[in-house]
Amino acid sequence: MIAAKPLTVPHEGRQDFPAVLSAVALRKTYGSVVALDEANIDIRRREILAIVGDNGAGKSTLIRLLSGLEQPDSGVIYRNGSRVEFSGVSEANDAGVVSMFQNAEACSQMDIADNIYMGHELMRGPFVDKKKMLRETETLLNHLGSKLTANRLVRGLSEGERQTLGFARALFLDPEVLLLDEPTSSLSVIQTSEVLNQLLSLRDSGKSVIMVSHSLPDVFAVSDRICVMRHGRVRAMLETRETTYERVIGYMAGAPLEMGL
Repeated sequence: MIAAKPLTVPHEGRQDFPAVLSAVALRKTYGSVVALDEANIDIRRREILAIVGDNGAGKSTLIRLLSGLEQPDSGVIYRNGSRVEFSGVSEANDAGVVSMFQNAEACSQMDIADNIYMGHELMRGPFVDKKKMLRETETLLNHLGSKLTANRLVRGLSEGERQTLGFARALFLDPEVLLLDEPTSSLSVIQTSEVLNQLLSLRDSGKSVIMVSHSLPDVFAVSDRICVMRHGRVRAMLETRETTYERVIGYMAGAPLEMGL
């Protein structure tokens, strides 16, 4: 078994929890643009790790590489300490790493259950077992604390309810690690609260969550640690309860490294 190398960026607080997913020296370029530059990251079991940074910091690129949607130019990804190479999202899913991106597509003319089971329909002999699909979808929705019904058409869902559908689809794959890109983007205050509660529920059920977010209030509300990125690099890994808004913003702006704060 290959052990992941330690991070070489400022890291506050405890580091004695094993990493379920980690990356060392990930690099990704698009032409002459360096989107990710020797990025190191790790996610512990049963925690919420928030990734923050200004536009162009490399946050979404990092999520795409960890999810298997894209492959790094160089660097190594580890799953439970063993080196892995995801050639696609399905391989990451099979390894227990499931992603949920902004504006995930769904079939508006179908109900929630059919969207969740699309491509994985339950069969009873030669026929689709819709009753069982509805029952199991209701169980998923209840686990998320949602009041949605499994037979509700997707076309009538609000943005917040579509996010719940996304969580349910991800949970259907039974992930150990869930990667989220801006899960509260464009949501109302009430919808944001519902999504954040769902994230806490996922963590409490034993999942590990990596969430990219521009919202520091959301980050401080639910995260256990904060990964600050700037110009494609990981600038700091901070324990949420031991840091401040000012410190996080300082790292985002480059002040701590450049001014010794």
